[in-house]
Amino acid sequence: MPTPTETPSTADSWLPTVRASCQRVLDACPADRLDLAAMDAWLAELDTTTTDASPATALQPPPLPLRFETLDDELTVRCLLELLEGELDNSEALVQAASNRSARDTILFGVLSLHISNEQLNAHRLATIPLADVASCFSLPLQREVPHPTLPFVTMGERTPTWECAEHVRKLLTTLGTEAEQAGQATVGALVRQAAERARACQGTAAVFVDELVRLLPSFDDQSILHGQPVFTRSAAQRLAQHLQQHFGNEHNGLFAFAEPKEPGDVGTACHLHRLARSLMARHWLLPAADTIYTTVAGGTTPENDTAAETAATEDASAVETPSSQPDVTIEERAVALALVERAAQRLAHFPWATPARLEGLLLLLLR
Repeated sequence: MPTPTETPSTADSWLPTVRASCQRVLDACPADRLDLAAMDAWLAELDTTTTDASPATALQPPPLPLRFETLDDELTVRCLLELLEGELDNSEALVQAASNRSARDTILFGVLSLHISNEQLNAHRLATIPLADVASCFSLPLQREVPHPTLPFVTMGERTPTWECAEHVRKLLTTLGTEAEQAGQATVGALVRQAAERARACQGTAAVFVDELVRLLPSFDDQSILHGQPVFTRSAAQRLAQHLQQHFGNEHNGLFAFAEPKEPGDVGTACHLHRLARSLMARHWLLPAADTIYTTVAGGTTPENDTAAETAATEDASAVETPSSQPDVTIEERAVALALVERAAQRLAHFPWATPARLEGLLLLLLR
């Protein structure tokens, strides 16, 4: 586990910690898996073609066709969307086959279904949500009928490949709800609002909001251990900060109008990190490791090449045949992607037009 000195403990202190931990992973990445020359060539082309006009803006938060009774209700929904963002990306083929939706749309549909159902979407409901409710709202079937192995004309039920997806979502929701209950709040949104109020009290940037959010809701502290070293990204917390600022602007007495960042990349470079890693691999700037055990950050495992992990991965692969054409994005690849984006940010930051918001929008061209 990370030592206390490695864990961010003061406002804004997590930014250099994130960068340093991801840079360590990048430094350890074999040279034959990186094509930094191709990346630098792309940046050099931007140098000569970019004008004073604003580049592409950052990805906007999804529009929600709903009316919320309270601010806390809306914050709860947006909090769930950002926490679950990317959590089903590694199961895209399974999810799409089951629900006829992309993984991202499945998350959006599921969270909205939870909100408009008969029960209030409070902390207690999240902490105690049954797996069947998750399966129903997110359209992730739990069982399917298959022929009996020995009895003709008889079928039997077995778990579907999407059972693990539904269980993963349920665990995330129950953990988040439990954290809100333990903090004495009726809703998760109340803690998000509290984090914003603390950031505003000290005229803090979005980075201060992220730091406070992680303190109040540890589910957003997505630190992991890779080869014995701590890795930090806090991508979900950064996405939430960015999207709340974009969506609300100066509403609610400027609660989410965070102070101007102190430097480019203050918050946002980790946004959509999962898809960013895939984009870097699609451009062949980052090649996946052939011998890596592919897992997700929230799955409770790391891509360490130890015997136990290899055995478990082999058993899981034999138990469920996954019709996915893409390997999972690993902790390592997310960290490398974030470090490469930081490298790009440093390369472009000296341009007059490179305000933090514009720089973030430009870097998100990598997602296309």
